[in-house]
Amino acid sequence: MQITKNIKIGQCQSILFNQTTRDVNFLEQFLVLLNPNLYRSLILKKSNRPWVWKKLNGTVSWNYENSPSILGLIVGSSGSGKSTLAKSIYSQFSSEGFSVIIIDPHGEYNQSVLSNGGRCFSSLKTSISLLELNGLSPSLASSEFVSILKGVMPAMGDIQAYYLNKATMQAYEKKGIFENSKSTWQKKPPSLADVNEQISQLIYSSKKPDSSIYSLKRRIDTLSASGIFSSKTHLPFQLMLNQLCSFDLSDIRSNEAQMIYVEVFLRKIYSYVQTKKINSKILVVIDEAQNICKNSQDWTSFAGKIYQGGRKFGLNMLLISQGFEGLDSAISANSSAIFSFFSREPKDLEQLSGLFCSNKYSEKSKVFLEEYSNLEQFQCFFTCTTNSEILKVNIEKPKTQNNSKSDNFVLGSMHQFLLFKKIKELLPNEKIIYNDFNTLQGNELDMSFPNRKVVLELDGMPFHSTEKQLEKDRIKDEKLNNSGWKVYRILDDAFSEKEIGFQAKKFVNWLTEQN
Repeated sequence: MQITKNIKIGQCQSILFNQTTRDVNFLEQFLVLLNPNLYRSLILKKSNRPWVWKKLNGTVSWNYENSPSILGLIVGSSGSGKSTLAKSIYSQFSSEGFSVIIIDPHGEYNQSVLSNGGRCFSSLKTSISLLELNGLSPSLASSEFVSILKGVMPAMGDIQAYYLNKATMQAYEKKGIFENSKSTWQKKPPSLADVNEQISQLIYSSKKPDSSIYSLKRRIDTLSASGIFSSKTHLPFQLMLNQLCSFDLSDIRSNEAQMIYVEVFLRKIYSYVQTKKINSKILVVIDEAQNICKNSQDWTSFAGKIYQGGRKFGLNMLLISQGFEGLDSAISANSSAIFSFFSREPKDLEQLSGLFCSNKYSEKSKVFLEEYSNLEQFQCFFTCTTNSEILKVNIEKPKTQNNSKSDNFVLGSMHQFLLFKKIKELLPNEKIIYNDFNTLQGNELDMSFPNRKVVLELDGMPFHSTEKQLEKDRIKDEKLNNSGWKVYRILDDAFSEKEIGFQAKKFVNWLTEQN
């Protein structure tokens, strides 16, 4: 059964089916006309529950051709399969002629992009100007700049916003750019460091400066020190819009700086596309969207505006998020396709129930949530605007990769990748096979150390706590042990980055003791 076409998602397992939606005979038609409520009550009694999961087989694909724009959202906990699905989706879009731009906060997608023939860019080797006019007057450009910072930093008050706007206008004037002289608007704009200098001047020139201006200066100091906000934007637009590429933001340590970078980055892409009148198909993918695409009470992120505006922006998007907390509500409300993996957060369950079932307190919602609690790794629920049914899908799992350097994909959870990076830092000369599919045929090993015959498995708590999965793990360990391999398992219970570093050191110490 081919449910839709174009972008392949996986194999359908079941569909949420309404048992009361069926053909009725003549007597039932008469009863419907006579008393609809009585007919409904009889039907409900006849079937214990009107909503059931009905088994289905066949390929599930995302039909984006009939949608006005491609606005996807992938949600779920670490290790549930989000990254695997995202890589499958953007690889297919790339092969269909889309320019795919991946915004990658942790550098997780670099090897996948390279193995698909794409290019990776570091945020430290590019720069973005927050104060280029782009056809705006200095006052309008300053207002937009202040609104971005105030939106990203909800704690910024109106007084701080006033001083920031004043310092920005002074920075323009110091560069010889004046509000009432358009001939000066072509000059080189100020940088964030120039604005910071003017904030210092405001402090020194005041006999009793407001205390809030000091905290404003500390914030601008931090952003300026990141080194990514200069007076001129240097982004490889022509390269970006002709292939698959990723922007690695892992060197940007501040979450606020990442948010500002992405916010302005999207605006620059949109401005470039509009100015050059580019009609090519563009897909922007953003990982960790819950930390980057946020909104506040009176401010919507640019990503949120794209989801609200749809086709008029000329940009397609696919966002990957660990949950709904922090994520711009405009994104979830306007997504044309939603892929939901397992999550342990109560707020996520409530949000998903509303998105998939409209009424989160309905009988349909209860049946949906019961099935949701049984989701396994690499399973998700899928619905889109061109197919309103809720489908439970087994997504395409990673295929066996060969050992050639150019073909290695970086698959698995973010925690798995961070753990790999930490261990690689501690053992730079050690041969480590990441996502080893060859050592134990038919099984994936998170990391193997062939020279030591050791396997490291990082077990996500949601998927390695059931009796069924524990038995699978036991059988895998037994097979490895019988082949002379040692297995070291780490139970991942929502690790922090600090804890990941601790676990990496602990493993390396254990590995050293084995010899």
